[in-house]
Amino acid sequence: MTFCDFFVGFVIWYGCVFCSFSKRGQIQRGQALIDRVLDLDPENLDAIIVKAWVTMEGGDLTQSEKYFQRALQQDPRNAEALYYYGKYWQKRGNCQKVLSIKELLGQVFFLRYMYI
Repeated sequence: MTFCDFFVGFVIWYGCVFCSFSKRGQIQRGQALIDRVLDLDPENLDAIIVKAWVTMEGGDLTQSEKYFQRALQQDPRNAEALYYYGKYWQKRGNCQKVLSIKELLGQVFFLRYMYI
């Protein structure tokens, strides 16, 4: 298992925990879990990405953008952050931003997997 696999696993785990709470109508509990992780470790990139996604899905696009920017400031080539940031701009209706993020995401995947 590579570090990238491990990293993606954490993002998926946080996202799955949130979705589990969400499906049971307990969105606030899921948000509280992510907030608790960020209280304990404010620089936890996985939790920041999930928080950005959760706030985006909750409709708070202004707050969501702040979390996406925070995540991408830590790791400008983070595939998960870029993917969901593209979704963010899609919700905002900015096709130009979506296309530029899609291009950057393609470069990230090319660089990540070109030696496999």
